[in-house]
Amino acid sequence: MTDVEQFIRRELYKAIESLGGSPELVAATINGASKEEVYDAAQRLGADRYLLAAIGSWGDTPDDEQVLQDLRDRNAAPWEVPPPSRQGS
Repeated sequence: MTDVEQFIRRELYKAIESLGGSPELVAATINGASKEEVYDAAQRLGADRYLLAAIGSWGDTPDDEQVLQDLRDRNAAPWEVPPPSRQGS
């Protein structure tokens, strides 16, 4: 596994986790699930089209560095961060 692929898998881990993926699914993402398995899992969890496009293009049209940047941008977007939980509500 190349360094870039490891970084992509880490970003996918974050994305799947943010969608509410089970610990087993999140672990599979980082530990070598196929692109198709990650895509299907993200789709089942309600991933937006941008995440699905990034997963789908991994290893295809853009270079892996662009896919990595797209995933980093998506994970850093303020609208992708869950709101803080309210204490005492």
